[in-house]
Parts: sequence; structure tokens; C-alpha cells
Amino acid sequence: MGRGSKTISRYTMKATHELLKETPEQYELTLFTLWLEWCEKKTHSPEQLQKLLSNNALFNWWRDNLKTFERYFADDVEFYYETLDATTLKDIYRDYAGVIHKHYSKALIKRALA
Repeated sequence: MGRGSKTISRYTMKATHELLKETPEQYELTLFTLWLEWCEKKTHSPEQLQKLLSNNALFNWWRDNLKTFERYFADDVEFYYETLDATTLKDIYRDYAGVIHKHYSKALIKRALA
């Protein structure tokens, strides 16, 4: 079941936290950590970091983009999900989610830092 497939796998229907074998609270912490890392890579000072972290429009853009990578993760772990432990799944997820560091909205960042 690759990225181009139109069929929805049974794992795509699971919440990402379930695929990661995390509680919703653990997943929320995972998201916050990813968001913080992403913002840190886009800023040069604590003041800039605070502005990006607190910008709802930028967070919503980031979250929507992350969901795309989460769908890729769900599709790709489908065949071996049941045989993997939580640590390995989290490592795979971070590889997928890490791609988001290459993506950004220049307009939203500029507006957040203004």
C-alpha cells in the first residue's frame, strides 16, 4: 500500500497515537516536541522562537502539512506494524515527520515575526 494507492488501509483509519502505541497525552507531547524543533530551526533568537511557537496560523499550517507525512507513515508501516515495538515505530515516525523541516511558509513566518 504505497503513497499513490487509493485504497485506505486499516491502519490509516487508526489515530496516529495508536500507530505509535502511545497514549493521546504522549502523542501530544510528541507533537509539541516536533513543533518546537521545527520552530527552533526557523529562528535565531528566543524572542523569535516565542513568536513562532505562539502563532496559531503558522501552527495550523504546520499541523496540516505534518498530517500528510503521518498518512505516508501509516501507509508504509501497515505491513509490519504488529511486529514492531513502540520505540522502533517512533523512530520510523520521526524519520517521516522530520521531512517537515524542509517545508515552511515564508509568508506566515514573516507575518509571525513582524
